[in-house]
Parts: sequence; structure tokens; C-alpha cells
Amino acid sequence: MNELEHFQELQRDQKESPKRELIVQSLSYLERTTGKIDLKKQPRWIITYYDVTIDPKAELGGGGFGVVIRGEWRGLPVAVKRIKSNDLKELTREVETWYNLRHDHIVPCYGASLTAEPPFIVLRYMEKGDLLRYLRQNPDANRVKLINEVSLGMRYLHDEKIVHGDIKVVNVLVDDSGKACLTDFGLSIKAQKNESPKRSRSAAGTLRYMAPEAIRGDLTFATDVYSFGMLIFEVFSTLIHLIRDTDILAYACRRSHCALRSLRNQTPILSQDAQS
Repeated sequence: MNELEHFQELQRDQKESPKRELIVQSLSYLERTTGKIDLKKQPRWIITYYDVTIDPKAELGGGGFGVVIRGEWRGLPVAVKRIKSNDLKELTREVETWYNLRHDHIVPCYGASLTAEPPFIVLRYMEKGDLLRYLRQNPDANRVKLINEVSLGMRYLHDEKIVHGDIKVVNVLVDDSGKACLTDFGLSIKAQKNESPKRSRSAAGTLRYMAPEAIRGDLTFATDVYSFGMLIFEVFSTLIHLIRDTDILAYACRRSHCALRSLRNQTPILSQDAQS
């Protein structure tokens, strides 16, 4: 057993004690100074593996990006997003965008570790999960209120010259008070000074939420608004869940220029004002 493994073993053995705190701080310092990060240029958002306690059994969700696990950081319950990709440049870009955002309807990002295997992002734990699950568990929830909260988060991003790039129902999380917040900035773009954010790239995202130009790889404020409109349709529709995994249907609908069905026909309780 080498010195690092010995320290790790001591850390596990000493659950709550000054000795454990010293070990954690020592390990954190060693990781910071011997990892992939230049200590002199280290950003404020760096968190190390030893700063976070993770419960491997408390998995919150997952997807193509990796897996989200519940953990604890500085005494706070957190969601730890473990990333499959080793593209540290893209991960750094996402965290640097997300970390500096401060808004009631944006999930706070506390930082990230680039030296951990796999790398991870530490986020505020949102008790009620994603919006789709929340609505299934709370069918009488005030959907207009939730949609308005998402719009406030999106407007804040646009005021900050940021295109989210992946607005959809599972990228909205709900906290214990029932407040909706936008999350996941892996596809976001930020404008340079005096410019509008726009990027041409390979198409990425969930097809049915993507504007035609987004499918071509162009992201703008307008493509976020299009995605937001699709989110509204999904939140109020009773049929959308039947096709939530059938992206090709949305693509075919776009290609044939067919109109979306009236929401009031699917959700009779929806007022005319809400539909408008």
C-alpha cells in the first residue's frame, strides 16, 4: 500500500474527528498540487474528490452524459454529476459558464473536479427531481407558475448573453418548495462582448425540442424560445408522454409542416388565456 492509499484508508476509518479533517485537507491539497490543474491558475470552482462524500447507492438519475449520485459537500446535500467524457476542455467551459450564474430559477453549481476519475460537477440537490417526475407525482400542480419560473430563468440567461441550448422538461428541476429551476449547461454557449451568442456545430439535444436551425447546428436565443415552447406543450399535454422517446415522430412532423393539436382538446381544464 502506497502513501496515498494509506491516507485514503485512514480517511475512511476516521468518520468524524479532527484527525479525519486533517487527512481530508491533506488529500485535497495533494490532489490540487499533483493533478491536472496548474495550481497558480486554479479557478475558484475547483473541488476535489476528498471534499465530497458520495453515497454510491443513492443514484438520482443518469443518461448519455453519465450518472448523478447524491452526496454531501461542506455539510450540504448535493447532487454529484459524474461525467463519462474525458473532454476536460468542454467540461471546463460548462462549469465556468454555470458557476457564475446567480438566479432563483437556475440550479446553483458549487464547482467541479477535473482530476477525479471520472470527473464530476457538484450541484445543489433538488428534492423533487425533474419536472416530468414532479408533474406525474403532483398532477394538480400549478403548471402556469412552473412555466413562468422557467421563463424567468431563461430570460436571465439571455440577459447574460447565454443560450442554454438544451431546454426540455427533464432539464428543469424542482426544489422542496415547488420552485422550478433550469439545469444542465453542457450545450450552452456564451457570447463574447458586444456580440450575440451563436454557434454552428454538430446537432445535439433531444430532437423534438429542437428548432429547424438547431437541427442544422445553429444555436441562438430563438432556438431556446422554440425549445421553451415545446416544453410548454409537454407540460400541458396529456398525450405528449406517449411519444416522449419517439423523436423521429417530431422530426417527421416538422418535415411535413403539420400543425400541433390544440392543447385544449387534450387538456380541457386549460383556459383559453393559458393556451394563448
